[in-house]
Amino acid sequence: MRSRPCAQCGRKRQRFAVSVLGGPTTVVDVAGWRFVIDPTFYQPGEHGYLTKTAAPAIPASALGPIDAVLISHDEHLDNLDTEGRRFALSAPMVLTRPGAARRLGPPAKGLGPWATLELGARDDAGAITVQAVPAVHGPARR
Repeated sequence: MRSRPCAQCGRKRQRFAVSVLGGPTTVVDVAGWRFVIDPTFYQPGEHGYLTKTAAPAIPASALGPIDAVLISHDEHLDNLDTEGRRFALSAPMVLTRPGAARRLGPPAKGLGPWATLELGARDDAGAITVQAVPAVHGPARR
């Protein structure tokens, strides 16, 4: 299995690495796959009800090829801003909740709680299974 080099630094993807870019935005490399979670790429400033105080650690354009975007929910700018939405919808695959998939449209695919999706092996990545897990937003009782 060969891994593709990172567009920003020229290094190959790691077998397993987690990089937090700021806010909820996280890049996960695992088994040759690159996932971006909850992309937010607004620059600092006022964005509707949201005041962003820091830029992402790196811009979306520096992430290189990604395989899928995982979106926990699409209703709030702090989890999916306009720039993050544009980034996600340009990805080959978006995995999210069923309601969010309907609102986002293609290439979004909705997964209900505990549903799984197997991503098959390819020349540069092993097979991997993605599983949706239920979550509670906010300080509600759990």
